[in-house]
Amino acid sequence: MHRLTALVVAGLTCCLCTAAPAGDEIEDVLDLARAVERTQLRIKIDDMPLAAAVDELAVASGLSIRADWELLRQISVRPRDLVTLHSAETSLATVLADLLARVGDEFNRPVWEVSEGRVVITTARGTEPMRMTDVYDVRDVLGDRLALDLVRSRGPAVEQSTDGTDAPEPLSPAGDVVRLITDHVDAEGWVRYGGSRNRIDERAGRLIVSATPRTHLRIQQVLRTLRWTNPRGLVMQAAIIDVPDADAVPLERMHDAGTASLARALVDHAAASSLWSSSLAGRPGEPIEISSQHGATSLELALGPEFDQATGELVIDVRLRSTTVGADGGDDTRSLTTSVHVPTRNGAVIVELPASGRSDVRRLLVIEIERR
Repeated sequence: MHRLTALVVAGLTCCLCTAAPAGDEIEDVLDLARAVERTQLRIKIDDMPLAAAVDELAVASGLSIRADWELLRQISVRPRDLVTLHSAETSLATVLADLLARVGDEFNRPVWEVSEGRVVITTARGTEPMRMTDVYDVRDVLGDRLALDLVRSRGPAVEQSTDGTDAPEPLSPAGDVVRLITDHVDAEGWVRYGGSRNRIDERAGRLIVSATPRTHLRIQQVLRTLRWTNPRGLVMQAAIIDVPDADAVPLERMHDAGTASLARALVDHAAASSLWSSSLAGRPGEPIEISSQHGATSLELALGPEFDQATGELVIDVRLRSTTVGADGGDDTRSLTTSVHVPTRNGAVIVELPASGRSDVRRLLVIEIERR
């Protein structure tokens, strides 16, 4: 007896790719891997043959998913193996990982990869022909010991095996970046440490990486985190808006507090009125001061962005005084002084400018932040 129910929540992007793409074609391949991570499924599988479970996941997700049974049989994984898996709404990537953890030998489980527009379930060795080569320019993060140490401390380093041989040290000056990647991304797959799936070399601050698609995706994530952890620059979209309390409350329930998604939802809401907006740019440690007039609203805004080296958080001191002239000619002057912690790359500044009396409308300073 078996049954599977699924709910597809996210949109999917399917792509065609070649066996050894480069440049933009690599991004096309990685788009499929991103789709696997974005797609949300709710499943219930009871004593279902593995082959049938794979087919059901393909139908439920709208993606092409196939199993390389010839290679899988070499690790004692067969189409008729029965699997049971119950999962609340979660990503297809998590579902695949949980499903494949239920078959095969403890030390030789199946894996999934993306290749030629499909999700492929195969063996670790079976992913080797799927390798692609790309070049990563890391000159902007060379020597950033603070960011490297912070990123390294947030994930477990994996002890490398050299199979009894002395692995060559990564080439300077990108050695720390290379080691960060090989420690935290598919640590057992790197040729320089006894693996057979991935190769990495450095030339003049650029990394030449030959690896499987999912490994490239994780490398991009590591480098993105590295740059976000200790940003050189900040680009901000700032706005002062009025939004009815009755409209703001549901948005706050739908989005996490202090996130860019909440900030964008508030600014874009049909009931929100924009009193002032501006694009700002700066650097951590350098104050930003603005005096501006926009329609009936004048303001003085001072921002003091600082990078907390101990926590990796961006901390922004905010001083604001705004005056809006009403239709009756009266002035509505509001001010605030506060400090906002922005701990993640998806963070934002969302603070309320207090009114002098009761009001059903919130006046908010909203700042979306992009770390660079």
